[in-house]
Amino acid sequence: MQSILSFYKNIYEQELNQSKMMHLYSSRVLKRYFISKKEELLNNQHPYLPLGDAVGEEIIKTLELKSNEVTLKYFSLARISRFVTLNKYESTRVYPLFSFDATVITKEGEYYLYIDQSTRQFLKNNVPQKIVNNREFKKIKHAEQIDFHFASKLTEVIQKATPKADADELMMFPTLWSDRKFKGAIKKEFEVGDQYVPAGVFAIVEKENNSFTTLNELNILEQSQDLSAPLATLFNGLENKSDEKKGIICEELNASQYNAIINSNEKIVSVVSGPPGTGKSFTIANLAAEKVSKGKSILITSKNKEALNVIEEKIKGQLGIKNLCVNPSQDENFSWMKDHLDYVLGRRYKRKKIEFRQIEAAFERFQQMHDVHLRKEADLMQQFRRERDYASSLNHGLAKYSTPAFRNRIFAYRGKSTIPIWESLDAYYKRIGKIRKKAISSLHLVNSFMLEDGLNQYRRELRAYLSFLRAREHERKEKLSKKINYDAVLKAFPVWLVRANDVSRVLPLKKEAFDILIIDEASQCDIPSVLPLIQRAKKVVIVGDTKQLTHISFISKAFERASKAQVPDDLKHLCQHRDRSILHLVQDHLDPQDRVQLNEHFRSQFPIIAFSNQQFYNERLDILTKRPISVAEHVQFVKTNGKRVNGANEEEAKAILDKIQAIIIAEKDLPNALKTSIGILSPFRKQVDFLFEQLVETFKINEIKAHKIIVGTAFTFQGNERDIMLLSFCLDNEALGGSFTFLNRKDVFNVSITRARNVQYIYHSFDPSRLKTDSTIANFFRFYDKNLEDDLGRETIDEFCLEVAELLNNKGLKTWTNFNVSGVSIDLLTQVDDQFIGIDLIGFEGEMEDYYSLERYKMIERGKIKLFPLPYPLWMGDRELCLAAITNLLAPPVEEAPIKEEEKPIEPVIKVAKKTEKPLVKKAKRKYVRFSIDKIETQRSSGSDSDWFSVKLMIGNTKYAELWTTINDKESKLTLSFGFNVVKRHSYKGLEVMLLQELNAWLANRPFYTEITTTLYGESKGDQIILEANGFEEISRKTVQSEGYEPYLQVQMRKPLTYQPGRAITKLMGETVYLKTTNRTKHALVTFELFLKDTQIGSLIVSKSGSRNEAKISFQLNHNFYNFGLEERLMEELHDWVESRRTIKQLVVHIYMEDTTSRILFQNYGFKRRETTLANNITPMRFVKVLPK
Repeated sequence: MQSILSFYKNIYEQELNQSKMMHLYSSRVLKRYFISKKEELLNNQHPYLPLGDAVGEEIIKTLELKSNEVTLKYFSLARISRFVTLNKYESTRVYPLFSFDATVITKEGEYYLYIDQSTRQFLKNNVPQKIVNNREFKKIKHAEQIDFHFASKLTEVIQKATPKADADELMMFPTLWSDRKFKGAIKKEFEVGDQYVPAGVFAIVEKENNSFTTLNELNILEQSQDLSAPLATLFNGLENKSDEKKGIICEELNASQYNAIINSNEKIVSVVSGPPGTGKSFTIANLAAEKVSKGKSILITSKNKEALNVIEEKIKGQLGIKNLCVNPSQDENFSWMKDHLDYVLGRRYKRKKIEFRQIEAAFERFQQMHDVHLRKEADLMQQFRRERDYASSLNHGLAKYSTPAFRNRIFAYRGKSTIPIWESLDAYYKRIGKIRKKAISSLHLVNSFMLEDGLNQYRRELRAYLSFLRAREHERKEKLSKKINYDAVLKAFPVWLVRANDVSRVLPLKKEAFDILIIDEASQCDIPSVLPLIQRAKKVVIVGDTKQLTHISFISKAFERASKAQVPDDLKHLCQHRDRSILHLVQDHLDPQDRVQLNEHFRSQFPIIAFSNQQFYNERLDILTKRPISVAEHVQFVKTNGKRVNGANEEEAKAILDKIQAIIIAEKDLPNALKTSIGILSPFRKQVDFLFEQLVETFKINEIKAHKIIVGTAFTFQGNERDIMLLSFCLDNEALGGSFTFLNRKDVFNVSITRARNVQYIYHSFDPSRLKTDSTIANFFRFYDKNLEDDLGRETIDEFCLEVAELLNNKGLKTWTNFNVSGVSIDLLTQVDDQFIGIDLIGFEGEMEDYYSLERYKMIERGKIKLFPLPYPLWMGDRELCLAAITNLLAPPVEEAPIKEEEKPIEPVIKVAKKTEKPLVKKAKRKYVRFSIDKIETQRSSGSDSDWFSVKLMIGNTKYAELWTTINDKESKLTLSFGFNVVKRHSYKGLEVMLLQELNAWLANRPFYTEITTTLYGESKGDQIILEANGFEEISRKTVQSEGYEPYLQVQMRKPLTYQPGRAITKLMGETVYLKTTNRTKHALVTFELFLKDTQIGSLIVSKSGSRNEAKISFQLNHNFYNFGLEERLMEELHDWVESRRTIKQLVVHIYMEDTTSRILFQNYGFKRRETTLANNITPMRFVKVLPK
């Protein structure tokens, strides 16, 4: 196994040597801008450098158009090297010595350059090893800033290490060389040697794909005998088996996506093969969520920064968890992480006190909901079967010899007495939505628990990590990095999304630090660069597509063969690099059962993906975007008379620019969120560069940003997508055969033609008839010219279908019969605007008698076609009802204007429906009686009494309804119970809703409760329906047997409450709340008093206790001002005072049992209960808070 690691280490080292050294006039530098006067940024004279409008706009446009390929850097100091190449050529290069990350910011319409000095990097590859290895240089290279003192020290080091080098010009720092001076030095008479000069250059450069830190890690890995389980599985024959229980899956997944998650639990190494648009990012996001639900840590990596951003957006957007992911690739300075750590470690953060049993209970409730859902699913399928078989059994049974009129009467009676199946299906989808919400809430709970547990166990370690992130000096940063406990960091922040090349910069090489590693776009990941990543994980999931592009290698076949010499023959098949990615290696090595292929395509319109599906995927994709729309609306070929001159085709470029201009003009009044995103792709670099220059000259910054315009080759676009893609093939009839050979590369072509969502334009200047008939590009043109025709469905003779279609046509709706979508023949398809409804005709004997499975229903729905089940018996019984239900589905939803705060009714009102037009869908009618409740009596706890509330609804002196609350668990849990009662003859007439509204109003000032529960007795279905409509859910149901009584049903309902910590206030009722602090009185160490005008409304006294290092607290608050934030004001003052009194080790407060409000307050601030009994037999509770050392 070590021989395999040595092979890949040597390969990677050679790749580094083959890649071009960074010099200022190399092709890797797209744009360079010299600062020609003095250095003012690095020596902190100015925070920003003003830029001209032309320069600022050019940089921003370039970064937008080539966002995946380039970055902005600032270079300081330079080495002008003159040498003779191996081919005897005289060469002069300008190598920068230090680099910084730079950004262009806009202030008041002006552009400025900003440098992040914490990102300083010494480019040791640009300096002779004699200098790099010099002891003095190692001391100064991490100096706090580059100034004159640093330049003079560097001059001394250079002159000692390389006496022949000229470093005198460095003594001119901070005066800098200009571009003109550099060019003059390059053109002067050639003389071998090095000259070191002061320079300040900001440049747009290509991103690096390899790094020396990865090489160092490969060296460590080569010497190590302790390798991770995935590496042992790949190279050492370890059995690829794992035993991990399934966690919570948040979203409704298709079969292949679900199998990918199951495989990740059962295998150490698994593969997910994802063709374009099949939901790879969605699958990864749900896979990560499933691992988080079990408390696992996840590292997600890719060569493509855009791919990681998409995954992060799906985790945050769809799952709604904002503080789950760390993405240094998007936030290189860890700004968010620093802010979040500062918040949770500070006193502003309110602890949530989540216990593990709460998580177990949440998981159990989720499983109960899922079990109920499965039973309901079986009931729904039984209803489908009854609808299918009813007409057939009637025609061949009871009504076999009866007249049609008799059969129609039976159908009519059944139609009016049966719940429509579409309502049952709608309830099924709503249950899926509820399960999803429950899953996400459980995931939130786990995430909060992990953060709380991490804070409890590793607060000191997390503080150390925060100090590490904030450190600016390299020596301090390096010293702090050795003390970091990454187990603590991963506990608090379980999901990391890091570019493959950045992992070694962000995370140390530690065996199996993460529970699982997910590699996205793995076909672009070379094997040696990901081996250190695999060492960091206990499991690996490889995600990608072998039909798409692989990495680019610069080493020769001969070198690769020579490097295999030391590898045993039986292992040489594992040593392949030039044309094999990590995806190829794993896919070839693993059992086919360890691989899953995603097969549902969601992204591109059917005509766009159809050729790729046929040519590269053997028709295995289920394309869910197919519609009865002309192919020409989505794929358009544009023939030009252009010529390829010096690698560029100006005619094609002009046609593309004209098209973009037309789109921008047409959408100029749309908000940016609705504007079409645009991509421009050419397989040839020179055409891309020409298009790039034209785009920069033609379009404004706001236009480029609004339409998210990017331009590049297929390598740029892998993992990217746009609404409209404009492809420039560039070639003409005189182009050399080699150019067409490159264009025919299957991986290049597949990526090029599958990036568009809605429309794809292909610009070409050659005659397709002159292409080789068996070439990929010839097949492409032939496919759209002859093979792919508009699909408008298939005719039918089914009488039921024709009758429904005719009635829909009469209403002005388009219809298509037997329209095929991914192997599913939709009986009847209809359309309004861009919305499609598929009608599943059930029960009429003939070709359309059967129904679709629920899996098919969900699959078609994922393709944005709503499927509507229409049973023949119900149609015969009530056509108007059926048509109304279909029409309602096609009608656009009516958006009601939001009610402004001041317009909301103050008193709860039971609304009576106004007379309106007859609804399209028949609904069950319920009569409501409006009550004129003339008195609402409420009582609530005050001050130190036990926290409670009651309300009575009165008419005159008669009580019609009441509600009361009690504390559920006086020991620790902040839960509330309530009961309610309504006079029986007036049940379900709106009084229950009024009681709940009063309860909610009281709870608005009780932010500390985590949940509220109630128990229903007997068959209280009406009460249960009302509670469910107000956010309650059933958590248990049991039959209770009491001696001497009949058994009765007991149902417990629960509603979780969102904990909202109080906020310290400085004003109350428009008046300022004044604080008076008195230090060192006879009886107290400190006294804090709150005054409103001249009246004291609260106080907190800290006095000496019997113990030397202990302080006692007394707390009082006017009962009229509870829960307004005054408690928090006093507690924050206490916290600040304690911070300055290091001799106090713990705080003690005594609270009486019935003083629930105070107990809750102190528990929220970290006090824990300790038992005690006082001498006078009064038994208050003793709460203690141990202060950190």
